Amino acid sequence: MLWEKAVKDLCLEGKVTGEKASKKWENLKKRYKDLRQSKSGFGTDGGETTIFNWQYYEAMHVVLGGRPAIDPPVIVASFQQAEDPTALLQVYGSPFPSHLKTKNP
Repeated sequence: MLWEKAVKDLCLEGKVTGEKASKKWENLKKRYKDLRQSKSGFGTDGGETTIFNWQYYEAMHVVLGGRPAIDPPVIVASFQQAEDPTALLQVYGSPFPSHLKTKNP
């Protein structure tokens, strides 16, 4: 029902159904999640979509970027303290927003 209301509020009746709007949203979320988990955004020879060239990335990041389902907290268990805990993040290639990165003292 909410998608039907959104279609009506946006004056899109007759152009799209609530079901199609819902499916489009789910597809956008999936593409965003897939691109966020991608190992590399540079050097794609085949013209693949990346976070750098997908036209909806910034808008989707504004809406979804801080949600725990998208950016779950990183939990690292260790018996020894790591000398540089950010090294673990580099290994996994986590694309954390710059405002969440910590600075070494």
